[in-house]
Amino acid sequence: MSKPLRLRIQSSKGQSTVTAGSTQTLKNFLQIPEIGYSPDSGSVIKIKTGFPLHDIDVADLSKTISDCGIVNGDRLIVDVVEAGSKETIESNDQKQTPPTESDKASISSYRLPNNTYLVQRKMAPDNSCFFRSVAQGYYGDSSLALLLRQNVSNYIQQNKKEYSEVILGRPVEEYCDWILWETSWGGGIEAGILSKFLGVRIVTIEVESGAKIDVSEQGLKSFMVLLYDGSHYDLLAQATSYGLGSTAEDTTIFKPFNDNVHSLSTYIEPEKIIKHAQEFAKTLRKTTPLINLENDQTLFFCKDCNTQFKGLLAVNEHADASNHVNFTEVK
Repeated sequence: MSKPLRLRIQSSKGQSTVTAGSTQTLKNFLQIPEIGYSPDSGSVIKIKTGFPLHDIDVADLSKTISDCGIVNGDRLIVDVVEAGSKETIESNDQKQTPPTESDKASISSYRLPNNTYLVQRKMAPDNSCFFRSVAQGYYGDSSLALLLRQNVSNYIQQNKKEYSEVILGRPVEEYCDWILWETSWGGGIEAGILSKFLGVRIVTIEVESGAKIDVSEQGLKSFMVLLYDGSHYDLLAQATSYGLGSTAEDTTIFKPFNDNVHSLSTYIEPEKIIKHAQEFAKTLRKTTPLINLENDQTLFFCKDCNTQFKGLLAVNEHADASNHVNFTEVK
């Protein structure tokens, strides 16, 4: 039996409140005027919800709203990427057939002066995107994300004076357990620790602002680059035109020139890679509609600690740090 669900929609068209049926299919729901998605248009749709924000799987449009985990009172953040925009295809290791020329053309990439490319290697939207990106960049295998979580947890336990409760925002032992959960997001603290552990800088480029964030261990010359859109991390790789659709020949650790390792035909100075990555971020801003959550003025109330917050970013940060989940919107 279908139950009415009252949902808040936030998209490039603005904010609105709609009522939907719990047994309504995604295909039917997403075509409402407030969203305006056409399944046959070739557009790509992305939906985030919850605290912390997470992606809703919209691959199967025949599923009901309830099957997707959407419940009454949810706030849905919707991005519709129009057909023709550059959108990254799935990681090649998930594909069973070689990439076609059309596949290669659809990958988000940025052509470098030496005719190689910076490529956005998309990670699964499962709250482990930071760890998956670093694992793919360092080991060439995103499935080793849990290993990196364990490295972070162990490092903190062995360096409690350096990583105190004040820095972590919660008791040390609690944090060490929490970061092992697959639902716990990684960020600045984890980047700093993994930089020391792996011996490489972990540089993050914010897609919306183009800002460079580097909290890595000082003195390290080699680095990897992550792209961050405000709620999700992806890995930046350098690839040849032939290798655009495959991660096998990716360069993901950028190092000073070495005659025994590098070819002058493909080498670009490390700091120039950062500049090109920032330019790439500009192209992603133009081709992918980003919702600016920093301007969200909606008031929320946390029932777990009786605290009020303004905007989804503040709520998301609080939920991530405290593990609180009972939020309500203040009308």
